Amino acid sequence: MPIAIDLHSHTRPSKKLPFKIGDYERMLARAADTGLSGFASTEHFHATDYWDSMRDLASRFSYKDGVLRIRPGFNVLTGAEIDIAEGGHILAIGPLDAIEDLDGMFDPKLSTKHMIPANELITAARQVGLTLIGAHPTRKSKYLAGTGMATLARLDALELNGTDVGLGKDVQQVQRMADEIGLPTVGSSDAHTWAQIGVQRTIIEGEQLSLNSLRDALVAKQTAIETLMHVGSIVKVAKAHKSVSKKAAKSRGARMEEIVPTISRVSAVA
Repeated sequence: MPIAIDLHSHTRPSKKLPFKIGDYERMLARAADTGLSGFASTEHFHATDYWDSMRDLASRFSYKDGVLRIRPGFNVLTGAEIDIAEGGHILAIGPLDAIEDLDGMFDPKLSTKHMIPANELITAARQVGLTLIGAHPTRKSKYLAGTGMATLARLDALELNGTDVGLGKDVQQVQRMADEIGLPTVGSSDAHTWAQIGVQRTIIEGEQLSLNSLRDALVAKQTAIETLMHVGSIVKVAKAHKSVSKKAAKSRGARMEEIVPTISRVSAVA
């Protein structure tokens, strides 16, 4: 049966902010409300307390084979968004021990924002069995496409990024690139806050989200992309949420409660 998943999300509004389980639980609830069967937690690898936050999640929920089992019918995959030397980002999805093995292959570790060339990262990630997705490959500020088509072809999929879609950017170039090199495309939200989770998602066949169901869909190139209505409004409000969160962390005087009703109203229309 078809299941809806979001393959690019973050555990906090900004990589410099601490992880808060209350914010994450709100994201889980919002994801279920929008009809998702799960998502992938792909926090920036060099985010504040990345490892502490991921281990916290693994201790709070049943965790096995790279899957956080939140409730029956709703799973979360573990992963990381990793910066490469050329300036782009690659999503690595898989068990935490495999991600930790990848981190340990390098000195300094990748989780300290040590950046290596894309091909070197891909080779190392393959050794530990991680699934790799090219994040927002044509975004000018993080231009993964600049690594070249041969490098992109070594990935498992290219992403049509929900934030870019919400801001009116052309992502059809990504689809054309994927078609040229024979890769499937996936849709995801790039959510940093609960309001944005699932605004764009990938539809695959399976009983439930797991690493195997994801890999099978990517290998078979059987993925479809769905975008919620009002994606532009939701993305803009989520960006405001992110901005206020960062300002609040700096001043400790900003009131996050002031924007929550606004986010709730906009999210409700999706």
